[in-house]
Amino acid sequence: MRSGLFHRSTPFAVMLVVGVALSCGEITEDEMVCEEAVARLESCCPEIDPRRINCVFAQGCNTELAPVLTSRASECLGEASCADMRDRGICAGIRQLSLAPYQFQSREEIEAEACR
Repeated sequence: MRSGLFHRSTPFAVMLVVGVALSCGEITEDEMVCEEAVARLESCCPEIDPRRINCVFAQGCNTELAPVLTSRASECLGEASCADMRDRGICAGIRQLSLAPYQFQSREEIEAEACR
């Protein structure tokens, strides 16, 4: 009896998830590239809190946020091995820069650190 209910509610659940995803807006390419780089940092640099790195565009209250990791920074992080990032101090440098509030994080400084 329960399995019949589950099979009937599955299409509704799928439609609900798709509807919520579509209503939240689309993710831009810059946001996606940034998110991929943050995932790379998270796996290679456990000392970095990924929540401290902004990857979304947002406006409001006289503040405009943009993804902190540029396409170039993301590319540099993707090309380096985890050991290389740690040995060259990239993990420590990005961790230090990520401690500043989002609106004060410099995309140029983080890019320079990621591509050192």
